[in-house]
Order: sequence, then C-alpha cells, then structure tokens
Amino acid sequence: PPPHNPPRSPNPCVDTRGNTFHVASPSLNCRGVVNGTDATPYSPAGTATRGQFAKVVVLGFGTPFYTPATQDFVDVPPSYFAYLYIESGYHAGILSGFDAASCAAHGQIYPCYLPNLPITRGQLTKLVVNAGGYTLLTPIGGTQDFIDVPPSNVFFVSIETAYHNGIINGYPGGYFLPNQNIRRDQMAQIVYEGIIHRP
Repeated sequence: PPPHNPPRSPNPCVDTRGNTFHVASPSLNCRGVVNGTDATPYSPAGTATRGQFAKVVVLGFGTPFYTPATQDFVDVPPSYFAYLYIESGYHAGILSGFDAASCAAHGQIYPCYLPNLPITRGQLTKLVVNAGGYTLLTPIGGTQDFIDVPPSNVFFVSIETAYHNGIINGYPGGYFLPNQNIRRDQMAQIVYEGIIHRP
C-alpha cells in the first residue's frame, strides 16, 4: 500500500466481520477515528449522524483542533461528545450549520448544527472532498457519471470529483442515491478512501 495508507489492525468492533467495508473500519479504528457506539459494537448498518461524521472527518484528515471561547451552535454544548470535532471542522471551513428556517423546522434556535440528524451520501461526499483539499472536477461537456446526479444537482461537482479520484462508487444501474442517509460502514469507507487518495 502507499506510505500514507492508514495501518491495518485487528478489529475490536466484532460486528463488522464479513462486512463489505471491513477494511476501512479497522484501519480508521486503530487511528482513533472511529469506535463503537458502546464498548464493542460498531453498528455498521446504523445510520451515520452529522455529529459522528464530524468526529470521523476531523480525526481522519488531521484537522487542527479548535475550541472557541463560546459554543457556535445552540444544540452543540461543550458536553456533547463531538463538540471539539464539530467546532474544529466548522472553524476549518469543512462543516457548517443550518440557516434559521431549517433550524426552526427542526425545533431549534438559530444557529444550529443538528448533530443527531442523519447525513446523506451527497452531503458526506462534499465534505470529504472539502476536507481532503481535492481540486474540483467537472466532467468535460458536463456529462454525468450517475443517472441521479445531473449537473443541476447541488452535489454534482463534489460527487464527480470524488468518483474520478477513486473515493466513491455508485450502485448497480448507474445510480449514486445522493439523498439516501448514509450507513456508518459507508461513512468509514468513503472517509478512508478520501484519506488514502488525497493529493
């Protein structure tokens, strides 16, 4: 493997055995990037949240830690498990919160981050591309690689960039499913690929 490839280690998350993404989870785990939702289970099929992703992407890409004098999001107090990672990602320009209307729609006061909200495949791909510092790629002539991600899609450039850098793949039939909530094992795999392929 390339020299910047995260080392592999025995996987303490027993329920990822036999999972398609078994390589990524232990590789990130031994770097302290991912761990179980409790003492042992990683819950690979569980939905990944915005809070969980903040921890994975900040640790995975080595984003400098940042602790503000006061919290930036009303729904992410210093006691929240991912507080340091959300604040660090936010101040590095990788993560962002929601606008006032979206906060209100979820019963929160602005500014909010909604850390327990599931993160979608499109959202996560964009953030991994940003965190990795990839040069954005627009296919020649605007030709799309996925049926459900046309040039008009807000994540089109990020998804095309990730695809052409070997970070992500789609589903049979040429679909990417950008609005589908991402699973924790898929999150680990995409972040892992983003780390090992970054420029």
